[in-house]
Amino acid sequence: MLARLGLRAGEVAGLWLDDVDWRHGELLVRGKGGRQDVLPLPVDVGEALVAYLRRHPCHVDSQLSGPGGVDTGPRR
Repeated sequence: MLARLGLRAGEVAGLWLDDVDWRHGELLVRGKGGRQDVLPLPVDVGEALVAYLRRHPCHVDSQLSGPGGVDTGPRR
């Protein structure tokens, strides 16, 4: 996602599973200063994300980047 969507490491690390809108092919990204952007989710990025989640399952209220896919706690 870093290279394909041009995201910063902190933006990728801050993603939550429910930030992905699979139905509409969109991704909610939180940036610096509380900025929020909705980006298109390209098919190849969505497929890579699905492959990652199959290897590292997480809970719906978890960050996608949790260590080993374990629950990192509820969203604040």
